[in-house]
Amino acid sequence: MTESQKKAIALQQDYQMFRINFLLFFVMVNYGYVVLIDGFVKKQNEIANDGVNTFIDVFTYFLCGMVYFKFFFGFLHIMKMKITSHLFAPDQIDLRKFVKKMKKDNDLDASDDEKDNKLGVDDFMEEMAAEEMRHEKENDLKLAQEVERRSTMAKRPQ
Repeated sequence: MTESQKKAIALQQDYQMFRINFLLFFVMVNYGYVVLIDGFVKKQNEIANDGVNTFIDVFTYFLCGMVYFKFFFGFLHIMKMKITSHLFAPDQIDLRKFVKKMKKDNDLDASDDEKDNKLGVDDFMEEMAAEEMRHEKENDLKLAQEVERRSTMAKRPQ
Protein backbone atom coordinates (compact mmCIF):
# COMPACT_ATOMS: atom_id res chain seq x y z
CA MET A 1 0.00 0.00 0.00
CA THR A 2 1.44 3.36 -0.98
CA GLU A 3 1.82 6.33 1.31
CA SER A 4 -0.91 8.32 -0.46
CA GLN A 5 -3.35 5.41 -0.13
CA LYS A 6 -2.58 5.20 3.60
CA LYS A 7 -3.20 8.94 3.93
CA ALA A 8 -6.48 8.63 2.02
CA ILE A 9 -7.64 5.78 4.27
CA ALA A 10 -6.64 7.72 7.40
CA LEU A 11 -8.48 10.79 6.13
CA GLN A 12 -11.59 8.73 5.41
CA GLN A 13 -11.47 7.20 8.90
CA ASP A 14 -11.07 10.65 10.46
CA TYR A 15 -14.08 11.88 8.49
CA GLN A 16 -16.15 8.90 9.63
CA MET A 17 -15.18 9.57 13.24
CA PHE A 18 -16.13 13.24 12.81
CA ARG A 19 -19.54 12.22 11.48
CA ILE A 20 -20.09 9.87 14.43
CA ASN A 21 -19.05 12.53 16.95
CA PHE A 22 -21.24 15.16 15.30
CA LEU A 23 -24.24 12.81 15.28
CA LEU A 24 -23.66 12.00 18.95
CA PHE A 25 -23.42 15.72 19.77
CA PHE A 26 -26.59 16.43 17.78
CA VAL A 27 -28.53 13.68 19.56
CA MET A 28 -27.30 14.82 22.98
CA VAL A 29 -28.28 18.45 22.32
CA ASN A 30 -31.72 17.41 21.12
CA TYR A 31 -32.16 15.15 24.14
CA GLY A 32 -31.21 18.05 26.41
CA TYR A 33 -33.68 20.28 24.59
CA VAL A 34 -36.49 17.75 25.07
CA VAL A 35 -35.65 17.36 28.78
CA LEU A 36 -35.60 21.15 29.17
CA ILE A 37 -38.99 21.53 27.51
CA ASP A 38 -40.45 18.62 29.49
CA GLY A 39 -39.29 20.15 32.76
CA PHE A 40 -40.58 23.55 31.76
CA VAL A 41 -44.01 22.21 30.81
CA LYS A 42 -44.35 20.22 34.04
CA LYS A 43 -43.81 23.44 36.03
CA GLN A 44 -46.60 25.21 34.15
CA ASN A 45 -49.38 22.66 34.36
CA GLU A 46 -52.09 25.20 35.20
CA ILE A 47 -52.23 27.21 31.97
CA ALA A 48 -50.91 25.79 28.72
CA ASN A 49 -50.42 29.14 26.98
CA ASP A 50 -50.92 32.40 28.78
CA GLY A 51 -49.52 34.57 25.94
CA VAL A 52 -46.18 35.32 27.63
CA ASN A 53 -43.11 34.45 25.61
CA THR A 54 -40.52 32.82 27.82
CA PHE A 55 -36.93 31.97 26.99
CA ILE A 56 -37.88 28.50 25.78
CA ASP A 57 -40.51 29.97 23.46
CA VAL A 58 -38.06 32.44 21.96
CA PHE A 59 -35.42 29.73 21.61
CA THR A 60 -37.91 27.49 19.82
CA TYR A 61 -38.87 30.32 17.48
CA PHE A 62 -35.19 30.90 16.79
CA LEU A 63 -34.65 27.23 15.91
CA CYS A 64 -37.73 27.22 13.68
CA GLY A 65 -36.51 30.38 11.98
CA MET A 66 -33.15 28.74 11.27
CA VAL A 67 -34.92 25.74 9.72
CA TYR A 68 -37.11 27.98 7.56
CA PHE A 69 -34.09 30.07 6.55
CA LYS A 70 -32.14 26.99 5.51
CA PHE A 71 -35.12 25.51 3.69
CA PHE A 72 -35.92 28.75 1.81
CA PHE A 73 -32.40 29.53 0.64
CA GLY A 74 -31.67 25.86 -0.08
CA PHE A 75 -34.79 25.80 -2.26
CA LEU A 76 -33.65 28.98 -4.04
CA HIS A 77 -30.21 27.50 -4.64
CA ILE A 78 -31.63 24.27 -6.05
CA MET A 79 -33.98 26.19 -8.35
CA LYS A 80 -31.12 28.41 -9.54
CA MET A 81 -29.00 25.35 -10.32
CA LYS A 82 -31.88 23.68 -12.16
CA ILE A 83 -32.54 26.80 -14.21
CA THR A 84 -28.89 27.42 -15.05
CA SER A 85 -27.85 23.77 -15.41
CA HIS A 86 -27.61 24.17 -19.18
CA LEU A 87 -24.71 26.58 -18.62
CA PHE A 88 -22.68 23.83 -16.98
CA ALA A 89 -23.48 21.08 -19.46
CA PRO A 90 -20.74 20.14 -21.92
CA ASP A 91 -21.24 20.95 -25.56
CA GLN A 92 -22.65 18.14 -27.69
CA ILE A 93 -20.04 16.95 -30.17
CA ASP A 94 -20.64 14.45 -32.94
CA LEU A 95 -17.53 12.34 -32.55
CA ARG A 96 -17.89 10.68 -35.95
CA LYS A 97 -17.74 14.03 -37.73
CA PHE A 98 -14.93 15.19 -35.48
CA VAL A 99 -12.80 12.09 -36.20
CA LYS A 100 -13.49 12.35 -39.94
CA LYS A 101 -12.36 15.99 -39.85
CA MET A 102 -9.22 15.06 -37.94
CA LYS A 103 -8.43 12.24 -40.39
CA LYS A 104 -8.99 14.56 -43.32
CA ASP A 105 -6.65 17.17 -41.80
CA ASN A 106 -4.10 14.47 -40.83
CA ASP A 107 -4.16 15.98 -37.38
CA LEU A 108 -4.96 12.97 -35.18
CA ASP A 109 -2.56 13.99 -32.41
CA ALA A 110 -4.12 17.35 -31.55
CA SER A 111 -7.68 18.30 -30.73
CA ASP A 112 -9.58 21.47 -31.52
CA ASP A 113 -10.19 22.13 -27.83
CA GLU A 114 -6.48 22.38 -27.08
CA LYS A 115 -5.95 24.77 -29.98
CA ASP A 116 -8.96 26.87 -28.99
CA ASN A 117 -7.94 26.95 -25.35
CA LYS A 118 -4.36 27.91 -26.18
CA LEU A 119 -5.54 30.68 -28.47
CA GLY A 120 -8.01 31.86 -25.87
CA VAL A 121 -5.32 31.99 -23.19
CA ASP A 122 -2.87 33.79 -25.48
CA ASP A 123 -5.48 36.37 -26.46
CA PHE A 124 -6.46 36.85 -22.84
CA MET A 125 -2.86 37.32 -21.75
CA GLU A 126 -2.28 39.86 -24.55
CA GLU A 127 -5.36 41.81 -23.52
CA MET A 128 -4.31 41.78 -19.86
CA ALA A 129 -0.77 42.95 -20.76
CA ALA A 130 -2.15 45.76 -22.93
CA GLU A 131 -4.53 46.86 -20.17
CA GLU A 132 -1.74 46.78 -17.60
CA MET A 133 0.49 48.88 -19.86
CA ARG A 134 -2.34 51.39 -20.31
CA HIS A 135 -2.81 51.63 -16.53
CA GLU A 136 0.93 52.07 -16.04
CA LYS A 137 1.02 54.91 -18.58
CA GLU A 138 -1.95 56.60 -16.89
CA ASN A 139 -0.30 56.26 -13.47
CA ASP A 140 3.01 57.61 -14.80
CA LEU A 141 1.20 60.60 -16.29
CA LYS A 142 -0.66 61.27 -13.02
CA LEU A 143 2.57 60.96 -11.06
CA ALA A 144 4.35 63.39 -13.39
CA GLN A 145 1.47 65.89 -13.07
CA GLU A 146 1.52 65.60 -9.27
CA VAL A 147 5.29 66.11 -9.13
CA GLU A 148 4.97 69.14 -11.42
CA ARG A 149 2.15 70.57 -9.27
CA ARG A 150 4.12 70.12 -6.04
CA SER A 151 7.27 71.62 -7.52
CA THR A 152 5.35 74.72 -8.68
CA MET A 153 3.75 75.04 -5.24
CA ALA A 154 7.17 74.82 -3.56
CA LYS A 155 8.64 77.52 -5.85
CA ARG A 156 5.72 79.89 -5.20
CA PRO A 157 6.54 82.48 -2.50
CA GLN A 158 4.32 82.33 0.53
